[in-house]
Amino acid sequence: MAQNSESTHAGEANTIHFVGIAGTGMRALSQLAVARGYIVTGSDRSFDQGQQQELRRLFEKGGIEIFP
Repeated sequence: MAQNSESTHAGEANTIHFVGIAGTGMRALSQLAVARGYIVTGSDRSFDQGQQQELRRLFEKGGIEIFP
């Protein structure tokens, strides 16, 4: 993975979407991607069901956009 701070090749993505972002593994990977300069979005069924709203707020505060 190339960091955004470096020049990127044409067509190389700088946005990553994580499905199941509230899970332990995806959560860690999403935070790593943000730290490396990627634009991160995510979704998780638990958010749709009204669960883990504090975690959702933490993601959003950290710059991760959450989709239904």
